[in-house]
Amino acid sequence: MIIVDTDILIDELRGDKRATKFLSNYENEIFITYLTKMEILIGARNKKEMKIIDKALDYLILKIDDKILEESIRLLKEYSLKSNIGIIDSINAATAIVNELDFYTMNYKHYRGIKGLKIYKPY
Repeated sequence: MIIVDTDILIDELRGDKRATKFLSNYENEIFITYLTKMEILIGARNKKEMKIIDKALDYLILKIDDKILEESIRLLKEYSLKSNIGIIDSINAATAIVNELDFYTMNYKHYRGIKGLKIYKPY
């Protein structure tokens, strides 16, 4: 089981074959957060596109609980000034850490150096 960042899903929606191939390798093992889904849905230009995006984002969703939020706050305190990690990034990283999942992102810069985060570039 893995958790993927927003950027990979955006690449897939834009037709990037590398993203599609990567995601197909983990077919029923991919988790996202509600925040990831919301980040992508907000990019829809109309209702038709929103429905297409919503259907494409049919991944397992990890719920954000108090343990994840507490870890997210710790990450913000420790890394926001060093690596420019934001609120959504810190919650996604905390979700991966708390659930002990590998985290895949193309935005390695925001996450590098976070202790306990198993981070990988997918392509």
